[in-house]
Amino acid sequence: MNISSSWEHVKSGVLQGSILGPLLFVLYMNDLPKLASNNMSITLYADDTSVLVTNDDRDNIKKP
Repeated sequence: MNISSSWEHVKSGVLQGSILGPLLFVLYMNDLPKLASNNMSITLYADDTSVLVTNDDRDNIKKP
């Protein structure tokens, strides 16, 4: 099974290469991993985020 989410256009944010960018990212995203449920894995590294959600039921994965 190969299912992925749709792309969304980002309308605001911090300029790439900004001196404050990494600090603002850490302050904003620091608590995100605490919100993960049992079937969710959230990885933060520098200014990148990866979210992986698993489920045995294909219909549950497709729900928006």
